[in-house]
Amino acid sequence: MVDLSPFGFTPTETAVYNRLLALGPSTGYAVAKSAVIARANAYQALEGLVAKGAAHRVDGSPPRFRAVTPDGVFAMIA
Repeated sequence: MVDLSPFGFTPTETAVYNRLLALGPSTGYAVAKSAVIARANAYQALEGLVAKGAAHRVDGSPPRFRAVTPDGVFAMIA
């Protein structure tokens, strides 16, 4: 498990990031179901991850999200 909380990520963002790593590109619904959190919270965390550069939104319907590799996230933070 990757802990992003020391770098300003919320606990929910950290949990969602780890689910994205495990699942691969996923919809917000799939992430919410996998993380056992409300869909609204999953989407809020996904948008936070995108804004902070830890995930990318993949165009499509419905949109999917893909996690940046942990090395990529830590390189961006450093």
